[in-house]
Amino acid sequence: MAAQNVDQVPVQKLNLSQWVRLVVIYLLIPILLFICAGDLSWWQAWVYSVIVFAAGIGGRLLAEKRHPGLLAERAKFSQAAGV
Repeated sequence: MAAQNVDQVPVQKLNLSQWVRLVVIYLLIPILLFICAGDLSWWQAWVYSVIVFAAGIGGRLLAEKRHPGLLAERAKFSQAAGV
């Protein structure tokens, strides 16, 4: 079989501002929980917040490692035509 030529598109990665926005969004969860509780000693909220933050950011890091550019492409959904 002959080798097929595939157009190589440069891989775009999430930039720093997109990562900062993502982290801020995941930090809003514990802030809202503790505002509703009115107390920082609610240990269940701390555990839940750590799990959500680790799963959210960890999942994004794993996706970026396995499929570079996928998150950057999906982050630009509002700029694409016909989406």
